[in-house]
Amino acid sequence: MLRAPSIQELQLDRHVAAPEGEDDVVLHEGDYTVYPKLAVWFGSEATGISDFMAERSELNVTIPMYGMVESLNLGTTTGIVLHEIARQRREYQSRYTRKNKRGEKRPA
Repeated sequence: MLRAPSIQELQLDRHVAAPEGEDDVVLHEGDYTVYPKLAVWFGSEATGISDFMAERSELNVTIPMYGMVESLNLGTTTGIVLHEIARQRREYQSRYTRKNKRGEKRPA
């Protein structure tokens, strides 16, 4: 049976944790290309992420909301966060090559 890895297993595999919900980093201001491995998890609207998980995270991400919106549902939040992470990583990969060195510029 397939199971999700524990936070200890992710840390041993050098993943960086980035949960959504705390006010450390605004989503579009974070740089998600500096982490070769990134684990992202989401909290519910009612309870958020446990203190245990938040304390063991490298960064906590928040989505800015304007107007009369109080919260986003989990599906919407997941799509927004994963889209931003994928967008940044695709842009990074289009500018740099990763042959034995991270961040080596591609020749023009």
